[in-house]
Amino acid sequence: MQIDAVSANEQQAVSRIAGALAHELNNPLQGVLSLVSVALRESRLDERGQARLEQIHHGVSRLSRTVASLSAIYENLPRPPDLVPLSDLLNSLSDALAEQGFHVQTHPEQTDISVYCFSPELVRLMSDLFQEHTPDPGTVHLTSWANFTGAGFRCELGPDAADPDHGEWTSLEELSGVSGLAVLVDELVKLSEGRVEFRWSDSDLTGMRLWMRSA
Repeated sequence: MQIDAVSANEQQAVSRIAGALAHELNNPLQGVLSLVSVALRESRLDERGQARLEQIHHGVSRLSRTVASLSAIYENLPRPPDLVPLSDLLNSLSDALAEQGFHVQTHPEQTDISVYCFSPELVRLMSDLFQEHTPDPGTVHLTSWANFTGAGFRCELGPDAADPDHGEWTSLEELSGVSGLAVLVDELVKLSEGRVEFRWSDSDLTGMRLWMRSA
């Protein structure tokens, strides 16, 4: 991927501004989150009041995770996408999902290939996106494949994930009201000249399907 001097300078400026903004936002957010956590432990509110505090805590936690993801991404961009073995990418994603409490099962059809992507940022965003939209972590299935132009993998939640025809895959352009994390995933994949589709059940994310160009 070629980045000319003008666009690189512009991207660096945008990255610095976005990274600084994310950092400045995250500091007060962490303070609010700490105060709400203390209030949850020490308050003598009735059940209704306690529920409202928990809603505030959940909302601030979600915002804090999103800001942290933005900060991690913009601190490292712009740069050309990394050439990463697909097996390493899947292993990193499996580890990140496991840290979020998911049980991961892999179904590798093809991993002996390298692809272009922003690996650490993409892994973080995907695991955060699953955690944000899945209140009760279950089993995530990772399935990979390849052809002469690139490689792809599916990252799906639930017992029907092994069936590639289960559910409907949808591009971000056809969705509305989705998480900002999904937008970031989509943008990172596009920067690598790849594409991503999502699968949703009501308000919960149940899967992502990515294709990335290979070496």
